[in-house]
Formats: sequence, C-alpha cells, structure tokens
Amino acid sequence: LGGWNGLAVVFPRNKLKETEADAMVKKPGVYFLFGKSSEESHATSAYIGRANNIFERLSTHNHDKNKEFWLATAIFVGNDDSLTPAHAKYLESRCLELAREAKHFGYTLENGNEPQPATLPKTDIPMMEEYLSNIHLLLTTIGYPILEKIEPKQTEDTSNPLFFGQSSDAKGKAVAKMTNNGFVVYKDSAITAKHSPA
Repeated sequence: LGGWNGLAVVFPRNKLKETEADAMVKKPGVYFLFGKSSEESHATSAYIGRANNIFERLSTHNHDKNKEFWLATAIFVGNDDSLTPAHAKYLESRCLELAREAKHFGYTLENGNEPQPATLPKTDIPMMEEYLSNIHLLLTTIGYPILEKIEPKQTEDTSNPLFFGQSSDAKGKAVAKMTNNGFVVYKDSAITAKHSPA
C-alpha cells in the first residue's frame, strides 16, 4: 500500500514455529486469531490482541485452552521501528471497538476484557487511524471482514437496490442486498421449510 509503513503477516497456526526466524513477528503490533470453535459452528471465532513481541504472545496462546479455536493468524506491525507499544495498544483498542460496533454476523468475538485506550500525542492519532483503515482493508481482502459494518437497509440507494423475494404460499419472504461478501438477508425475513420444485 503506497505510503504505508505497515506490514501484514498471515499464516496458519501450525506454521507458528517457522515464523520464529522472522524478525518482523517479534515487533510490537496487533494480531487477529481466527478459527472455528467446533465443526458445526457457522460463525468464525476471533480474538484481537496486541503485544510488544507478537511471537512470544502467540507462543503463550498456543498452549492456552481458551484459544483452541485458533487456526489462522494475521499480524500487523511496522516495517521499521515507528510502530511503538503505545501505538499497538491504541490499535488494539480501536480494532476491538470497530469489531464490536460492526457486530458482523459471521464472527464471534472471543475477547473478554475491554482494553483501556492508549494515550497518544494528537499528532500520532491521524497516522494510527490511517493504519487502522489499512488493517480493515487487508483483513477484508484476505477474507476476514470482521471490522466491516453490514450495509443498512436503505431503499433509496439506486446504485445498490434492495431485493425482495416471496414464496408462492407467502410463508417465505425476504429483503436482501448484494454486498462484496454476497447477499445480506435482513432482519424479519423468513425462510420456508418447503423446497420449491424450481
């Protein structure tokens, strides 16, 4: 990403040991853990954290019974030394805030405590907000749109209209909108238990 001094590293949990040789994963930053709590689970479990040395923190999580869902990892660090522990703390707090605001139907957030936001100089906040928007963009690009709000049900949006559907017996009816992640079916829609021959 042009002009961005950040770096994303994405790897499966079973490759954690192999990342130890990479100095980038031993920097301060934020990380996301993704996986399924069970094979039957429809939602992806997610955990958002930060560390001064991400590899050490992930190594601790690797033996944590509460992180058994973890299958995939995305970490975000600076490609130089400009991202400090205070910046990482700020980013963790903002990522959790955005994830909770988004309430994305595909994710269950496994974080328990709400971290206190870091105190940053006012001049650093715009830089961190840009960093945050790049985290959002990259997570969505690799298939984890946990920070992305679902589009509201607006009928006046002519460029992206609502779709209305109803079964012949009127028991099934739905309102939906096409998004980058497929169709979003809105609240109060109902599915019919009977398949149509068509």
